[in-house]
Amino acid sequence: MLFFVIKFFRDICCPRKKRDEDIIVSSRLPWLWVGVHFADGNIGDMTYEINNAITCDVKVVDLDFLRAVVPVHPSLTWKYIDTETLEEKDFPSEGFVIDAK
Repeated sequence: MLFFVIKFFRDICCPRKKRDEDIIVSSRLPWLWVGVHFADGNIGDMTYEINNAITCDVKVVDLDFLRAVVPVHPSLTWKYIDTETLEEKDFPSEGFVIDAK
């Protein structure tokens, strides 16, 4: 009984911030970084925006998904850094299948 009372007051006074169950952990994604190369030569880091847009409902991340999250001109080149090889590569037009498990 005492344990229940302590737990009850702890939960009320110090609630833990729960992580949204819909968010996919970044360690499950096939990239370390995602960016876009602009026409003026600058490179925009879009990793935060893309990673936050990926939920359990998203099955495929392709160029259409990237452009929906970050509206840029379709002619711009998307790049990513592969988690296995650590090489910068062009984002594949067929995209990546995201495993939410």
